[in-house]
Amino acid sequence: MPKECPMKSMRYVVMSFGCALFWATTGIFIRGIHGIAGIDIVWLRFFFCSLFSVFYLKKFIAAVSREIIIFPSLLMSGYYICATLSFMYIPIAIATLLVSLSPAVPIVFNICRYRTVRIHEIVSFGLIGGGITLFLWSGNGHSGGVGTHFLIGLILALSSACIRGVFSILIWEKGAKGHAIEGSLINTGTFVYGLILTTPHMVVAYHASMLTYQNMTAAVLLAFVSTYLPTSLNTKASLKVSPFVHQAVGMATPILAGIMAWLALGEKMSGQEITGCCVVLFGLALVLRTRPAQKKAMAKSG
Repeated sequence: MPKECPMKSMRYVVMSFGCALFWATTGIFIRGIHGIAGIDIVWLRFFFCSLFSVFYLKKFIAAVSREIIIFPSLLMSGYYICATLSFMYIPIAIATLLVSLSPAVPIVFNICRYRTVRIHEIVSFGLIGGGITLFLWSGNGHSGGVGTHFLIGLILALSSACIRGVFSILIWEKGAKGHAIEGSLINTGTFVYGLILTTPHMVVAYHASMLTYQNMTAAVLLAFVSTYLPTSLNTKASLKVSPFVHQAVGMATPILAGIMAWLALGEKMSGQEITGCCVVLFGLALVLRTRPAQKKAMAKSG
C-alpha cells in the first residue's frame, strides 16, 4: 500500500475533530427537550436519523445480511444507548470522563494482538485524560456513595467507551485488509437497529405532551447535528485514521462541550477548567505530532 499523503491524512484527522465537535453539541440540544426519559430521547435521535437516511434504506435492506453491515451498526447503536443512559445513573462529569476513555481500547489491543507498546500513546493518553479530569472534576462531583445505580451507570459509561474503541479498530482493520466498506450503509444500520431496539420502551412510555414544538425542534437538531453528522464522520475517519489517534481526538468532546456551554448558555469556565483545556490541547498536539505508521504497517502485521 502506498504511503498516504500527509495532507490527505490530515483531512481525515480534521474529520475526527469534526466528529468530536458535533458530538459536543449533544448537551445543548438535550437541554431543550423536557419531560422525556433518556431512552426516549435516544429513540427520537434514531427516528429522525432514520428519516435523514431514507435514500439509503433500499440499498441497506438489500445488503442487510452482510456481516460488515450488521456488527458495526449494532456496535454504534449500542454506543448511543449506553452513553445516553449512563447520564441517568451517575453525575454528568463522571459519565463524560468515563466515556472519553475509549483510546485505552486501541492501546490494549495493540499490546495484546501486536505485542506493541507505544510509549507516546500512553503518555499522550495520560495527559489528555488528566486534562479532562481537571476540567470536569470538582470536590462535589459525586457525594451519593457507590450504590446500585452508580454501578449501573459506571458499567454503561465504560461499555460505551469500549464499544466506540472496538468500532474504530474493526473498521480500521477491515479497511487495511481491503474489505469494501460502505459507510452510508453502516450509518443507516446504526439508526435503524437503534430505532428497533428502543421502540418497545417508546410505545409503553409515549404521551402526547412529549410532542411540543420546542421538544421536536431540539430533537431534530439533536438528531442531525449531534448524531447524523458525527456518525457519518466517525465512520469515514475510522477508515483512514488509526484507532488511537481517532479516539484521542475524540477525547476533546467534553472540552468542546464546555466551551459551547460557555458561549451558548453562559456557563462560565473556572481557572481549573481552563487549565484542563490547555493540558488536553497539549496532549492532542503530542498525538498529532507523533502519529503512528499508517495502514501499511498494520496490513503487514495482520
